[in-house]
Amino acid sequence: MKNTYFTIALILSFCNFTLLIAQTNQFRGVNWADPRDNFQTGVIYLSGLSSTDTYASASVVADKVIGQFVDLFGSNSVRLPINEATVSTYWNTYTGAIDMALAKGKVIICYWSESSGALPRDINAFWAMWQ
Repeated sequence: MKNTYFTIALILSFCNFTLLIAQTNQFRGVNWADPRDNFQTGVIYLSGLSSTDTYASASVVADKVIGQFVDLFGSNSVRLPINEATVSTYWNTYTGAIDMALAKGKVIICYWSESSGALPRDINAFWAMWQ
């Protein structure tokens, strides 16, 4: 056992070992969600958006919502949910919200399954969603 510790110490002494520390204080994020829940079998409609929105109207809503997140909470990042239905049938509208959010900071796009199990029902549809 002593030889193992000695060997590890010897190897580390020859390596240019640098400790990396993440600076997480620059991340001030919020979650913009579907008021019904993000676990949907159909399209995820972010709070303030609906099936009748367009790219332009989603951009206007996102400008107001993200602007409030910035003003009230000092946020610089937002997490947005997606699923297969959102990408396949609502993507042109949804990108209006994404693009406006990107203009105001960081965007984290997260997958939400149909249920809280977090696994996609159809793995091929899941991978196609990211193409």
